[in-house]
Amino acid sequence: MKKLLLRVLFLALFVPFSTMAEVRAGVSIFLPPLIGFDQPPELIVLPETHVYVIPDIIDEEIFFYDGWWWRLWEKNWYRSRNYNSVWDSYEYVPSFYSSIASNWRNDYKVYNWKGHQWIHQRISYKLVEQNWNIWKQEGYWEKRSWNVRGLELTSMKWKSDSGIIISAPSPIIFASPPQLVVIPETNIYVVPGVAADIFFYSGWWWRLSDGSWYRSRRYYSGWVDYPSIPSFYREIPTDWRYDYRAERWRGQKWKPELIPHDQVQGSWSRWEKTNHWENERTWGVKNMESVRRLKYQSIDAQKGTQLKQDSIDARQQQSH
Repeated sequence: MKKLLLRVLFLALFVPFSTMAEVRAGVSIFLPPLIGFDQPPELIVLPETHVYVIPDIIDEEIFFYDGWWWRLWEKNWYRSRNYNSVWDSYEYVPSFYSSIASNWRNDYKVYNWKGHQWIHQRISYKLVEQNWNIWKQEGYWEKRSWNVRGLELTSMKWKSDSGIIISAPSPIIFASPPQLVVIPETNIYVVPGVAADIFFYSGWWWRLSDGSWYRSRRYYSGWVDYPSIPSFYREIPTDWRYDYRAERWRGQKWKPELIPHDQVQGSWSRWEKTNHWENERTWGVKNMESVRRLKYQSIDAQKGTQLKQDSIDARQQQSH
């Protein structure tokens, strides 16, 4: 036992760390050496991504993304939960790497991004580790245009490490939480104060952007691609915005009621069960005749891209 302990101590003291190997399935994988930081590193976020980099390390490619620290060393990839601990080998090139501009270091030095002034912000590693997920879900950097003046916010697409393509529409910056109105003769709520088509129906927020549908549990972030036209969309008149501005509905005076978004989210289910809008308010339309009990359609995914495109084209022609 004493000889074994002496041998372990000898290896720990005299074998260089960079030559130590991890053995997996009979294959030796050499691990990179630890990096001696004088102090905990500060990071910056690369514009139009959720990838964080350590800008002051010239000879190393080290990133923080999706809760992991990533490192490119001698043409191989490694990752770790901590910037200053042992790195585990990673078999593939991480998906985020394709979104990183090759000349980002030069852009960082000259405070420029795609011809715009880039006022990058240094962030402590602890702040990044604690908040990266919240920032990503809430579109934190999108709302700040990644500190790039004049940067046009465009739809983002990235791949998860499972290879699934995730897309999201361009973020909408609300000056204050939105108020909604209910479309008469439906239980569909719309946000009239923005040019984008944003709806609330059956507990979900829905959005049509660049010919594609998305939905989320929040109005400001977390949009996930929806494969086709949601069924409720057929119930919405193409000229609802005109009717809203004119305060008219089917020839009758319509006094739409603005409802805070949190009230809609908290009450929509009860309102549907009690026929709140049909029985008590007639949707704010004067002299509206009683209508039959509404038959609500379940949310489905209609098949056929042509149906989807025809509907979008018709609405675009109506708006011109």
